[in-house]
Amino acid sequence: DRRFVEQCYKLDTNIVPTPAKFKSPVPTCGPSRHVRDEWDRVDEATYVLQINTQDWSLFEKLVLILREAACKVWHWESEAALSPKSNHWLKKFIISVTEEEFCHGVLWANPEPDRTRFKLFYRSFAERPGSFKGIPLLDPKAKNFVDMKDAQKGEVDQEAQELLERQKAIRKPDHAWTIPWVPGKGVDPEDEDHKKYLTEFCARFEEYCVKSLNEALAKEIK
Repeated sequence: DRRFVEQCYKLDTNIVPTPAKFKSPVPTCGPSRHVRDEWDRVDEATYVLQINTQDWSLFEKLVLILREAACKVWHWESEAALSPKSNHWLKKFIISVTEEEFCHGVLWANPEPDRTRFKLFYRSFAERPGSFKGIPLLDPKAKNFVDMKDAQKGEVDQEAQELLERQKAIRKPDHAWTIPWVPGKGVDPEDEDHKKYLTEFCARFEEYCVKSLNEALAKEIK
């Protein structure tokens, strides 16, 4: 595993000094000052990813190796790091893309009132036999809608799913849609059910955006 990881990265010595105002400590949920010190050295040579992005299986393998290593390094903090509101460095190795977007937009927002200024839209697929939450895992488009540990085998990333479910339990959605899965596409704008969903989604999104902009403008005028 170590040899494989070393082959995936290349040492970049083209250092560009970072102004002090852009430096920030790595968040942690426990007494791990040594961890923050290690990652604060942003003006030193660093390793950059050089893996073949055309071969997704290589990236999946790298992710699993780094996740296992990270959980061993921060094993005494792993449970606290799984908290939905935690922004521990460990999460970078186990968090799903969807959960990360939710965390940055809501849970880690500052100041506190900003965490409630959002609307939650939730789209799910209608359950069907042999599927995972309505998604046939061996469909080539399945990996675009659910985090996979091995897309070729249709193996779901259960750890990422668990974290995502914890996030979804925090608040009920403002709007929710359940649509059927379209083979080979997942979501298809040409499908009548999907067309209706997308139209409603865009309308609600536009409505909330315009309302938010008008409220901000009103404050500026005052």
